[in-house]
Amino acid sequence: MRKVVTETALPYKQQYISVHHDSVLHFFHVLPSEYIPELLEIYFSGYAQLRNYFWKRWRDARRYLKWLRKKCRPGFIVLHFKGAPKGWIAYDVNFVNERGESVGAIHEMVVHKGVQHYGFGSLLFRKACEVLEQHCGRIELWVGTQNRHAIEFYRAHGFQCSGPIDGKWLKMSRYTRSSLHFSLVS
Repeated sequence: MRKVVTETALPYKQQYISVHHDSVLHFFHVLPSEYIPELLEIYFSGYAQLRNYFWKRWRDARRYLKWLRKKCRPGFIVLHFKGAPKGWIAYDVNFVNERGESVGAIHEMVVHKGVQHYGFGSLLFRKACEVLEQHCGRIELWVGTQNRHAIEFYRAHGFQCSGPIDGKWLKMSRYTRSSLHFSLVS
């Protein structure tokens, strides 16, 4: 049976919000280093079926997560379900893309395989996009070209394909409401 996650209003000035009787979202400007081992476990669990799109060695994945921790400010949201971290998203409000444009970027999102299809990925994604929309005119992300489930997920959230990157990755983007408002006012 599919469980449904409901959400409450999001007070961004607070560090966390309760979104379900068993789940809480924690917003971090700087991810505490003690989270790294648990987030790595989630990373390997969530990507177990996608062999081509993740760091396979613990050392490499740890280095990647440390890079995200340094790069993504204020951008980490960690989902706790029944008291334990079960999903996370890393995003950047000041990313400079390959064309030199400043955009919002979602660098990584992963949910533990044991709680996938509960709506937690959608919840994490929506909350990160809400933050990015406050600061950016466009949000970009990259997804594996063979990861059809993720591509459809992002399309359902209003993202469109912007073109392949390196043959293995597909760039997707979405203009934000703030950019639409700016263009109407200008």
